[in-house]
Amino acid sequence: MLNRDLFVQDPTKFTIPNNGVTVVGDPQSPEEWEVLRYELRSFACEGEYREGLERVLSTYLEHLHKPKQPAVWVSGFYGSGKSHLVRVLQYLWNDISFPDGATARGLTKVPTDVEADLMELTTWSKLNDEKWHDIFDANHVGPIDELDIGTDNKLLATLDEKPLSAWETEGVAVPTRMRQAREQAAKQLEPQAVRVQPRRTTLHSEEEVDAYLEELRSEILSYIDAGKPVIS
Repeated sequence: MLNRDLFVQDPTKFTIPNNGVTVVGDPQSPEEWEVLRYELRSFACEGEYREGLERVLSTYLEHLHKPKQPAVWVSGFYGSGKSHLVRVLQYLWNDISFPDGATARGLTKVPTDVEADLMELTTWSKLNDEKWHDIFDANHVGPIDELDIGTDNKLLATLDEKPLSAWETEGVAVPTRMRQAREQAAKQLEPQAVRVQPRRTTLHSEEEVDAYLEELRSEILSYIDAGKPVIS
């Protein structure tokens, strides 16, 4: 057996489209789109790649209720795949569509936890600011006041107003409230079923039956095209 026989794809008959170097940027030419397709398809979401994606996505989702998001720092030695990770994350985040209709998430295999984070990211992106605020207010999710610890006197004054146990209780409650907010956000996008009640009429000919059924069909399809399940 030869070494090349151990690979799924014979390396002697395949040329890496990006020559092993990932360039972060938007594709412009057909060749650049094919390079991106290769990079997404060949992305092995395991080990540090998986941990990195999950950490970035989950951290972002956990801080949705806060005015600022933590920064992300990607480190590693030369050639370790930093640019590859960033580029894949960029296109998975936006789920970019290719000219032929393929999507970034459809081309990339990721673990279920990363996939769930990406789906939740899409859910929140489809809600406007008003719905965001309504969901957070309904679940009592919001930024927690920071302890003023500039001086001992300020710290003592702050704790007099609100004891440390209250601060702890408020912090512990945040994950549960955020989970409830996430569930509510998902429900906001659930399609609302529509009940179609065929109108009562008297039919006298085959033509009238055909016209009646075509009218009913058009009404049902209009709701289905709008993403609404139909109950009849």
